[in-house]
Amino acid sequence: MTHTGIEAFLAIARCKSITKAAEVLCICQSSISIRLQNLEKELGEELFVRQKGHREITLTPMGEEFYPLALQYEKLTEQINTLCTVHRKRLSVSALNSIGAYLLPVSCEKFMQKYPEVELNIQDFEVEAACKSILQGQTDIAFNTESANSDKIVTTPVFCEPMQFICSLDSGYGQVVVLEELSVKKEVFVDWFVGFSEWHGKCFGGDAFPQIRVNIMSQLKLFAEKKNNWAIVPRSVAKGLCEGSRLRICETDFELPKRQINCLYAKDRKQNVYASSFMDCLNEVLSDLEASEK
Repeated sequence: MTHTGIEAFLAIARCKSITKAAEVLCICQSSISIRLQNLEKELGEELFVRQKGHREITLTPMGEEFYPLALQYEKLTEQINTLCTVHRKRLSVSALNSIGAYLLPVSCEKFMQKYPEVELNIQDFEVEAACKSILQGQTDIAFNTESANSDKIVTTPVFCEPMQFICSLDSGYGQVVVLEELSVKKEVFVDWFVGFSEWHGKCFGGDAFPQIRVNIMSQLKLFAEKKNNWAIVPRSVAKGLCEGSRLRICETDFELPKRQINCLYAKDRKQNVYASSFMDCLNEVLSDLEASEK
């Protein structure tokens, strides 16, 4: 009997759907079905009633008996993971690529200077994978633009930063960029947060499609440095990209949105003692960034 099998069983029981459970666990439907089949084979009985035409699946009598035992197993596993985390000098932090590339390195450096004995593990996760890792006790805190997809995870706003316009040093844009002079065909587009594409459509037109779309910061820098290419990026990314590169920051005659960053962590698990210390280091970096803009 495996941890993944029990995890799959509980997810299906809670979602009452194999498809939805697969989405919660960030795996394909065939994988969760195989996990369930292997568990049922080991137990010698089916755990769910499968009826064609029914949108929700229900527990069999065996499933009803097994469910509280699976909950006990889940709780015990969480307690063991918490015990290991508390006594081991380790902190696991997850962040989006854009946060991890420019904000976290300085925060991590400050943290390691203060706590050289702590093993710091940095992960690059989207929100679904981050939530799964938090629930499994493998990630202590995660930074994301989205909220948690589980009521077992707390979502707390950490900071909000303005977006800025960047372009290459040899581009023909003035220090104040006028909306009408911009061609979306020259834009290097990143879908920074939920709602950014909607703002973009209202600002530049719903039929305006950028020629280049990227997700990785190194790719953004490569294309943004091309003459007359441009991008709209969060302030921390703009500052990081422009240092020692052929890029510059310009003001705009149109209003740019802001990006909110949230901190995600487990609701019922005792928080890693070093998590708050890491947050202090991050806040120092944010304060320095704010001061540099004045």
